[in-house]
Amino acid sequence: MKKVEIGFLVILFIACIANIWITDEEVTFGLFSIVLSIFSLTYLFGGYYIIKPKKSKNQWKLGSILSGIFISITLFMLIGKISEPNIPNTVFLLFLIPLFICTVYLTSRAFFINSDKSKKLYFQKVLSKVSIIFLTVLVITVLPRDLLVKYIFSSNSEIYFTSLQNKYFNEANQLRYNGECYQAKNKIDIALSYFEQQNDRSSALYQKCVCELGRIFLEQGEYKKADSTFNIVLMLYRLDNPENIKSKYNNDYQEAYYTAIYNSSGVQTSFENLNKSDSLLSIALDYFNDNLPLAYIYHGFGINEFKRNKFNSADSLLLLSLEYQKKTNYSDNRKYISTLQQLALSKIENSNFHAADSILSICDSYSRKEFGEYHQIFASIMDIYVQLNMTLANYNKAKNICLKSLEIKERVFGKEDSKYLQSLMDLSNIYIITSKYLLADSLLKHITPIIEFNFDNRSPIACRLYDILCANNEAKMFYKEAEEYALKSVYGRTYWYGANNLSTANSYNNLASVLYYQSDYLTADTLYSITLTIIKDSKGIQNMSYVNSLNGYSLVLIEQDSLEIANVCLEYCQSTCELKQGLHHPNYATILLNKAHLRTKQKKNVDARELYHQALSIYEDVFNEKNIKIAKTYYELGNFEILNNNIKFGISYYEKSIKIYQELFGEDHFFVIDLNDQINLLKESIISQANSAIS
Repeated sequence: MKKVEIGFLVILFIACIANIWITDEEVTFGLFSIVLSIFSLTYLFGGYYIIKPKKSKNQWKLGSILSGIFISITLFMLIGKISEPNIPNTVFLLFLIPLFICTVYLTSRAFFINSDKSKKLYFQKVLSKVSIIFLTVLVITVLPRDLLVKYIFSSNSEIYFTSLQNKYFNEANQLRYNGECYQAKNKIDIALSYFEQQNDRSSALYQKCVCELGRIFLEQGEYKKADSTFNIVLMLYRLDNPENIKSKYNNDYQEAYYTAIYNSSGVQTSFENLNKSDSLLSIALDYFNDNLPLAYIYHGFGINEFKRNKFNSADSLLLLSLEYQKKTNYSDNRKYISTLQQLALSKIENSNFHAADSILSICDSYSRKEFGEYHQIFASIMDIYVQLNMTLANYNKAKNICLKSLEIKERVFGKEDSKYLQSLMDLSNIYIITSKYLLADSLLKHITPIIEFNFDNRSPIACRLYDILCANNEAKMFYKEAEEYALKSVYGRTYWYGANNLSTANSYNNLASVLYYQSDYLTADTLYSITLTIIKDSKGIQNMSYVNSLNGYSLVLIEQDSLEIANVCLEYCQSTCELKQGLHHPNYATILLNKAHLRTKQKKNVDARELYHQALSIYEDVFNEKNIKIAKTYYELGNFEILNNNIKFGISYYEKSIKIYQELFGEDHFFVIDLNDQINLLKESIISQANSAIS
C-alpha cells in the first residue's frame, strides 16, 4: 500500500478518535467501539463482497474498503437515529468528518493523483457511488428524527408517535433547564397529548414526561400541582417497595420512579415536611450511584439542614455536593451555581457575612464567564446580594443591586413573570423600610393587579405581596387595612402549607403585630405564642426570626403588665441580636426601644432615657432624617418626657417627630392632625400655667 494511503488511514482513524473528546464520552465510547469494529470488517462484508473490482480480487482494495465504510456508516446512522432518540445530533454530525475525508481522498485519486487511466476510471466510479451515499448521510443528519421516521414508517406508526414524544420531551427538558418554564410546559403538554392519542400511560417515556411536568411546576413554585403530578408516577408503583421495583422493572422504568421520588423530596421541602423529604432523598440515594445524581441528592439534604437552622451540617452537605459536581467537571453549571448560592445563604443565616460575600464573588465571576451578565443565573446571584445587604442594613446598596436584577429579569422574563415581580416586591420592601412610601405605593399599585389577575390569591407570591402591603399600611398606621392583608396572607399560607409551617408563622407574626397596635392584646398574645412555638420547633431559638417575633411579643407582655417575663424576653433578644447582627443594626435599636418602654413601665427613668437615645442614635446612623423609625422614637421620647413632667422637652421631641411625619404622609394624615392638636394643647397648658403663676 502506498504511503499516501497509509497516511490517509491514519488521518481517518485520528478523526474518529477525536470525536470522543468532542462529544459526550458516555455516548460516544459505545458508539465508536461499534463503528471501529465495523471499520475492521468493512473489507470482508462491505468492500470486497458488495463493491469489489471487476478484474482482480486484490486490485485496489482501498477503494473497496472505503465503499464499505460509507455503506456501513450510513446504515449505522440510519438505524441509530431511528432507534436512539436521545443521542445528540452532534454525534451524527461528527460522523461526517471521516466520510468527508474519504470523499476528498477519492476525489483526489479519481481526478488528480493517478496516472493509470484504469485506476482513475475505477476511482471515478467508486466516487460516483459514494457521493450518493454521502448525500444520503447528509439527509439523515439534517432531517429531524420525527420526519425521518414519518417518511420511513408512516405518520400512523407507533415509532412515529414515540419519536414525537421524545422530541417534545427533550425540548421541554432543555427549555426548563434554561429557565423558560412556560415554553417548556407547552412542549410537555404536546408530548402528553400524543400519549393520550395512543391511550398509553404505562410506558417509561410517559412517566418521564409526567416527571418533567412536575419539575416545571416545582420551578414555578406551584408546589401542590407538582406534588399531585409526581404522585401520578408514584401511584403506578404504590404497592411495590423500592427493592421490588429494582428487580421487577427495567432501567427506564426504575429511573422514572426514582426521579419522581427525588423530585417529590423537593416538594416536601417546599412544604417544610423536612423529615419526609429526607426519607425520600434516602430512597433516591440508595438507587443512584452516578456523580451528578448524587450531587443533586446531597444538595437536597443540605437545603433541608439549612431549613432546620443547622448551618454547619448544611455547609458540609453542600460542600459534599460540590465535590461530586467537581467529579463531573461541573457538567451541570446551573446546579453548581445553585449550590454555591445555597451555601452563601447558609453563611448569611449563620452571620458569617464575609464568607457569604466571598462565595457570592465566586458566583459572580463564574456566572459572568459562563452565562454573561444578562442571564437569569446572574439575576439570582444579585437577589442573594440584596438579601445579604438587607441583613447588614446596607439599604442603599441593596436598592442598587435590586435595580440591576430587575433590569436583567425584564430582558429575560418580561414584566409579568413571577421572578420579575419578586424583585419588584424586594424593591418595594426596601422603599418601605427606608420610608420612601410614595415610591413603594407606586410599585405596589402596579404589582397588585398583575399578581391577583395572574396568580391564585392563596399562592406564595400573592401571600408575599399581602405581607408587604400589610407592612406598608402598618407603617402608615392604617391598621384595619393592614389587618385585612395580614388575614389574606394567613389564609393563603394555611391553605398552601398548613397551619404549623414556618411561612404561615410569618403571617401569624404580622397579624399579631397589627392587632397589638389595635390594642387586641389577647389575640396578639395567642398569635405570637403560636408563631414562637412553630419557629422553635422548626429552627430552634438561635435565629433572628425567633428574636424578632419574641421582641414583638414583649410589647404585648408589657401592656399586660407581665413585666418580669417581658424583661427576660428582651434580655435574650438583645444578647442574640448583638451576636448575630451587632450593636449598630436597626433590629438591635428596636429591641432597645422596647426595652426603654419596659423600663418606663418599671419607673426606671434614667435607664429608659438612655435606651431611647441609644436607639435613636442607631436609627439616625442607619437611615436619613426622614425615616419613620426616627419619627416614632422622637414621639416615644416626647411621651416619656411629658410623663415625667418635662413638658418643654416633650413638645420639642413632638415637633421633631411631626416634622418627619408631615414630610412622609402630608398634612392631612390623621396622626399628623392629632399630634398637632396635642402640641397645641400642651403649649396652651404651658401658657395657662404661666399666666396663673403671674396672677
